[in-house]
Amino acid sequence: HPKEIHFSGTLEEYLNIDMVLAQGFGSKKHDLYIDGKLVTDVVIPEGVTEIQEYAFRYANITSVTIPDSVTSIGLYAFDGCDNLKTIRIGTGIKSLPPEIIHD
Repeated sequence: HPKEIHFSGTLEEYLNIDMVLAQGFGSKKHDLYIDGKLVTDVVIPEGVTEIQEYAFRYANITSVTIPDSVTSIGLYAFDGCDNLKTIRIGTGIKSLPPEIIHD
């Protein structure tokens, strides 16, 4: 399993990958690079409406900011993100699945 994931598109494009099929790119901790830049503080762009299952599974991220436009977060979206200290959630989320962080 990779120690680094490099995605050469935007964060919006990354969030559109079918993560259920990708299984969050494996089961090992990894650094996530979006468009050549290491991502540790994730700021989901306004206009994104969904964070898919396994989206950041095992990524070495430290914070996530979710805008009001996001209305759903998939299961295990932040599974295994041991360095994740802060999640800021916008007003679009009305309920959270209990398994968004599971480890």
